[in-house]
Amino acid sequence: MGPNVDRAESLHRVGVAMALAATVCWGIGNVMVRQPDLHWPQLAFWRMLLGAGVTAALLAATRRRLSWTCIRACWPAGAALAGWILCYYLALLSTTVTDASLISSLLPVFLLGVAKRRFGERISLSLVGMVAAALAGIALALYGSSAVPSWSLQGDGMALVSTLLFALHFALAKQARQRFTALEFQTAIYVVASVILLPVEVIDARGFEIPDLVVWEWIAALVIVPGTGHLLMNWAHRHVALSITSTITLASTPVSAIGAALFLDEPIVVIQAVGLAVTLVALATVIEIDLHPVDHREPA
Repeated sequence: MGPNVDRAESLHRVGVAMALAATVCWGIGNVMVRQPDLHWPQLAFWRMLLGAGVTAALLAATRRRLSWTCIRACWPAGAALAGWILCYYLALLSTTVTDASLISSLLPVFLLGVAKRRFGERISLSLVGMVAAALAGIALALYGSSAVPSWSLQGDGMALVSTLLFALHFALAKQARQRFTALEFQTAIYVVASVILLPVEVIDARGFEIPDLVVWEWIAALVIVPGTGHLLMNWAHRHVALSITSTITLASTPVSAIGAALFLDEPIVVIQAVGLAVTLVALATVIEIDLHPVDHREPA
């Protein structure tokens, strides 16, 4: 292999690692959302606004600035992000954290077709099979979670809507990363999301209400942990196929389930544990196939 091929392969492996790290950050963030004593529309706005400030400062530190060209190109992804965070925060506060994260694991289902048609990715039969196996595990875990007292059908519905919005954001992010750096893209979508969420925050709070110090600490933690996850995934989009990054997001579900069991008293019943185990095995298989491809695989 030539140096360019070696470098591309190296960046691909780093991208897979970053995508995995991103999903762990998101899994932890799902548990953290329950902590701040702040209504969900306000929490969504302040997290986006603080995130915009942090990423803009990082961008300035690298002697770059956010251009109107970038904002115009990235505003649909920012709008999708704003809708996603509103719906997902409501889902996390309405139903079990495990349920909300399990439903968000449907992301690959919505994106495999997009990956093939929009980005020309080769979708192997083995990948389709492993996604199907992962979905079977998710269905099993969802069936087990319906017996948990804090389960909510309405919350599950909002989790499904949020997943559709995040799928849109995910595809737009992949497209935008062909033109802009991960930091430029993340700053732009945070700015757009903050502008969209501002009237929602004002209406919800019946005025412009600034959180207290304790709440700010949790908002900062959300910017640092799941926010870093977004930055890592946005970097990975440039070097890893959409079909693979979307499947890797399945890893956030077991992280959220374990965190919810440890810190939110949401028990994991046996049937849920079995479903999560199936999902993890399927995910590990997908990553193994991606990092060690077999030339004779047939496309789906």
